[in-house]
Parts: sequence; structure tokens; C-alpha cells
Amino acid sequence: MQRLAIAVLLALPMMLATAPGALAAQPTIQREAIDDTRVDTSCGFPVQVHTTGFVITIQWVDADGTTRTIQAFPQAKDTLTNLDTGTSIMVNISGLGISPRAPTAASPWSARACGDGGPDPL
Repeated sequence: MQRLAIAVLLALPMMLATAPGALAAQPTIQREAIDDTRVDTSCGFPVQVHTTGFVITIQWVDADGTTRTIQAFPQAKDTLTNLDTGTSIMVNISGLGISPRAPTAASPWSARACGDGGPDPL
């Protein structure tokens, strides 16, 4: 019995030291539907960009008090339509969203319809 009491007394400081992590607040998780239509003229001709999907935002506070944010855009799609010709393509744009600015429901991050100078599909 005496050995059990000593073991409990030795384990007590370790249990108390790990308690703050166990008592940490749960992360907040938000899911917002996206259904946004806009016109992009960066290609030299008007392109309608219709974005659908949803944004999942997860925020939590680290042990040092820093607020952390992760955003994901699963099952997201852009339908790009050349307004001069009516030609459309659908592009899968799902993935992680990293943005230096606060996202909005209408535009979780900024993107150009024509990409990075590659050939235009429209």
C-alpha cells in the first residue's frame, strides 16, 4: 500500500503538468458555401468565372497564445466561360487556401482566369 501511495505522489506532478494541454479550447470549425460569379478581363477578353464549392476554416490558439488558421476548399470548381464565344470549361480548384488577407464568402482567395501566362483554354 505504501508503494502505491508513493507512485501516486510521484505521478501527480506529471499529471498536473499535462493538464493545461488537455484543458485547451477546441478549435472552431466553420463551413461556408461558395457560389460566386464574376467577370475577369485579365485575358484580354471577358471571362465569366463561376466558382462553386465550400470553404472550411479551422482556427485555434497555440500554447503561446497565437491564433492559427487553416482553410481548405474541397470539391471546389470554376466554370470559365469566354463571354465572346460562349465556350466553357470546368476546372477543379480544390485544395488548401493560403491567403495573406482575410477571405470572404464570395472570394476566399484571389485568382486570375487566365492563369500564369500559359495557353488560354478559351
